[in-house]
Amino acid sequence: MTSRHKHASRTAATRPTWDHTEAGAYSRRGRIKVQWVDLGEGRCGDYNPDDPTDEALLRWDAYVYCPDLEQHTYPMRLDADADGPCATPDRYSFCTYVPVGTPHATLCEFAAQIADELDDALDAGTWKRTAERLSWIGVEGSELAPVFGG
Repeated sequence: MTSRHKHASRTAATRPTWDHTEAGAYSRRGRIKVQWVDLGEGRCGDYNPDDPTDEALLRWDAYVYCPDLEQHTYPMRLDADADGPCATPDRYSFCTYVPVGTPHATLCEFAAQIADELDDALDAGTWKRTAERLSWIGVEGSELAPVFGG
């Protein structure tokens, strides 16, 4: 992730508290919710535990806080979600190279970074491009990092 986003997160208003059991976070402005999901995916589709080259991977789902779908001014389509005032954008769920088994606290930190980048993309009108770029991430040491260049 970029140092600009790390810096912005430190100096911005207090991030809303994440109080769910699954790993995730809200963006610093509270408009984006990102949570990690294990759907049994691997490097080439469904995870194959019999393949020593495969690895169980996580995906992130993102939601936009939008209490009134008729009145939103975001530059993209939002669909109603069963999760209260949140809505699902066109591109909201992406498999990553982040392995199942990554520590919960680390996943929450990564989710906050993703949520902040998506929040910025919401204003810039670059949600789709940013979301797709954020699918090509993995873990390098204890940091979230691009998998193929970046």
